[in-house]
Amino acid sequence: MLTTFSVSSGYSGASGEYNAGAAARIGALNTGTSGSAYFQFTLTPASGYTFTLTSISFGARSTGTGPQAYSFRTSLDTYGSDYATGSILNNSVWSLYTNSGLTITSGIGTAVTFRIYGYDGTGAPAINVANWRIDDLSLTVSTTLPILLNSFKAKWESDVINLDWTTATERSNAFFSIERSPDSYRFPEIGQVQGAGDSNTPQDYSFTDTRPHSGKNYYRLKQVDFDGKYTYSKVVSVNFGKTGGLLLSPMPTSNELNVTLDKPIVEDGQWQVLDISGRVLRTGMFPAETTDYQLNAADLPVGSFVFRLVAGQEVLVKKFWKG
Repeated sequence: MLTTFSVSSGYSGASGEYNAGAAARIGALNTGTSGSAYFQFTLTPASGYTFTLTSISFGARSTGTGPQAYSFRTSLDTYGSDYATGSILNNSVWSLYTNSGLTITSGIGTAVTFRIYGYDGTGAPAINVANWRIDDLSLTVSTTLPILLNSFKAKWESDVINLDWTTATERSNAFFSIERSPDSYRFPEIGQVQGAGDSNTPQDYSFTDTRPHSGKNYYRLKQVDFDGKYTYSKVVSVNFGKTGGLLLSPMPTSNELNVTLDKPIVEDGQWQVLDISGRVLRTGMFPAETTDYQLNAADLPVGSFVFRLVAGQEVLVKKFWKG
């Protein structure tokens, strides 16, 4: 608080020291510019958290020209509605004003500004003199981490990538959006998993990406609340395919693509040609105990493609270009 004038007294907990003063104006409540006087403060939750304010109390002293009523409003609706109201005694005596049973909740990591407006003054104060003072502002506030994510993992298994994650607690969790990126910049959605809503017990989730990109895949979770608010998880990544034992030539190819393995596969495999979005364009059998194969590429358009060979538990993936 700012000044030591007219120190607070007369109620339990009065600090009797610094307080803040304002020159309240005559007339009804006006939240516009140059409208009713107000005291203002801002609360900001930590990143990933929300807060809920459930009560507010403050000491106030109003002179004969000062406000006779107050309104508690917030930036959540641009100060458009009352969360609490009350009368103020304009008899130059300090009194404590308490409002409980409130439910004012912030967004995730979002600051909220609060204002205590004073209005219905009876006259203009003297120049540079306060006719309304407050002190001993007290708030009851709780904070919540909507989703506490214990773990998030991605693992390449056979020809898919499996995602697994666990939450410790959940609040208003509508669903998880699973997002994948080939470059860690663009993250389109590839699926959704329903959330548990509210939960204080661990919840296990999983999702299978059946069409991963060749090479490195980046994944993140977008957790969405019932009211549409959302937060992101950390990003995890996994390499898909083993390219060390596979050679494709020539590059770029024109009519034929030569596929060479550094060692023969022990059982018949299946090869696929995919476009860069993961759509299968062609498929065929790669015979066991062979290391060389010729693929007719004459009917492929000019562009980038992926060759994938699946043989048992082994998956070999590599890009090629058609010129």
